[in-house]
Amino acid sequence: MVTATFKSNNKAIQFLSVLERAGIHGELISLSRAGNEKGCSYGVRLESTHMTAAKKLAAAAGVRPEKWL
Repeated sequence: MVTATFKSNNKAIQFLSVLERAGIHGELISLSRAGNEKGCSYGVRLESTHMTAAKKLAAAAGVRPEKWL
């Protein structure tokens, strides 16, 4: 599993919607601010096998994650 992190809940939801439209299942999660130096507090968890496709979809939709965990 990998997690795409976002500073806002809205961006995380947008990313999740992009994934779901492409048939990729993701799960919206809340992250601990203490473990994220950039202050990301929301994430979308998905299977690591979908990471390459998810990166391409995110770039095309303009909702790039802050980082991948």
